[in-house]
Amino acid sequence: MLAKPAVEAVENGDIQFVPKQYENMYFSWMRDIQDWCISRQLWWGHRIPAWYDNDGNVYVGRTEDEVRQENNLGADVALRQDEDVLDTWFSSALWTFSTLGWPENTDALRQFHPTSVMVSGFDIIFFWIARMIMMTMHFIKDENGKAAGAVPYRLHDRSDSRRRRPEDVQIQGVTLSTRWIWWTASPCRNCWKNAPAT
Repeated sequence: MLAKPAVEAVENGDIQFVPKQYENMYFSWMRDIQDWCISRQLWWGHRIPAWYDNDGNVYVGRTEDEVRQENNLGADVALRQDEDVLDTWFSSALWTFSTLGWPENTDALRQFHPTSVMVSGFDIIFFWIARMIMMTMHFIKDENGKAAGAVPYRLHDRSDSRRRRPEDVQIQGVTLSTRWIWWTASPCRNCWKNAPAT
C-alpha cells in the first residue's frame, strides 16, 4: 500500500537518485518490502500515544488529558500509557513534514515542503529515505484527500522562485566543511569552487 506510489515516483522521475545507481538499491528494497514493526522495547524514544484501561480498551491521543476528554473518561478510570516507543526510523520518516507544523497546514509546511534536495548516505536509503518518501506520500494530502505535492522531494523548477541552481546563488560565509561537501558531491563537483570560505 505505501510502497507502490513511492516506487512509481522514482520510476517516473518525480524523485531522482544521484548517482542514479542507487535507484537499484531503493528498488530492491521497495519491490520486496516486508511488514515493519514500528514499536521498540527501549527506555528512550517517542512513546507510543496509546493508553489502556483495566478492561482492555485502547485509546489513542496526544496526551492522557486529550484521551480522557475525547472519550468522556473520568478520573475514576485508570489509564496506563503503552510502554513501548516508536522505532527511530519511523520517527525519522516523519521528519520532512513534522518539523514544519504538520498535521496543521502551516505557512512553513506550505513554503518549505516538499524539499528539492536530500543529502544522505547510501546505507540508509531504505531505513530512512524510502520511509520518508512513503510516509510523506501517505500523510500529506490536499483538501480533496490526494497526495499534496505528490512526493516529499521536488525537482528543480525554474518557475519556482524558492528554488535556485547552485551556480545562481552567491554564497557568503560558507564554512570549509560545507564547501568540501558541496565540492565532493556528484554531479556538482565544481559548482561551488568559488564560494568564499570563512
